[in-house]
Amino acid sequence: AFIVDHLLELDGSYSYYYFADENCSYQILELLNLVRPNRHLTRSFYDFVIPLDTLKVLSELNLLEGEKRRPSLQAEW
Repeated sequence: AFIVDHLLELDGSYSYYYFADENCSYQILELLNLVRPNRHLTRSFYDFVIPLDTLKVLSELNLLEGEKRRPSLQAEW
């Protein structure tokens, strides 16, 4: 509920988007840092971050419940 409340507070706000380092993947880690500040989820990223790296960090810290593979349309074709 805390994260949802925080996201609602951010509605209408603006943030710069940096493709290589402060992208959506990085922002998800920052959001999770709000509820798990002792985990320092973004500490290991200096130059860039990609979604796979985000998943690796969350997996290493046992913050994922499980995985569900969903192939892209191109893979299904």
